[in-house]
Amino acid sequence: MFLLFWVSATVNSQDLTHPVWTSGLEVQQYPTGFIFSINGSRCFSSKSLLEVRFGYNLVRHRDLGVHEDERGGGFGASVGLVRSIASDLDAKGWFLGGRFDVWFNNIDWRDGIGTNREIRGETEAIVLQPTALAGYRFFLNENWTIRPTVALGVEINVQEKGGEVGEGAILLWGLKILRLL
Repeated sequence: MFLLFWVSATVNSQDLTHPVWTSGLEVQQYPTGFIFSINGSRCFSSKSLLEVRFGYNLVRHRDLGVHEDERGGGFGASVGLVRSIASDLDAKGWFLGGRFDVWFNNIDWRDGIGTNREIRGETEAIVLQPTALAGYRFFLNENWTIRPTVALGVEINVQEKGGEVGEGAILLWGLKILRLL
């Protein structure tokens, strides 16, 4: 929360000397799944930007959730703030940020697998996922950038219909490819 406040407090729309918009794709992996998304961002200063994404969260908790096997996925959206460190957004360099995701997941789960008492169920979960992230910005040319990232946060199931499923701390690593507009 502090990181989001810090980033938003540094926004100054008077010093734009670079492309204001970006759009592209992102893939993130975490120990129990993948997130595939379409991203867009708007720069508010030479060092700060607001980003949004829409994507799909492919969940494979296996036996790391509440049940012996949990798998499924769902669509969601994110909003985040990013702040470049030391260099402007139009130069290669490190950045920090925060992101807030909402996922609408459908999880199929099983217990007692391989026995005559196997139980199957389905859970619809609304998941809030705040994360802090860090990354590095590389430029392929004047129009394209690649940004490897790492993020640390928490998955919070705020609503579950059909039974409890896994939630908790999450570590994600990923790669964005963005076109400067």
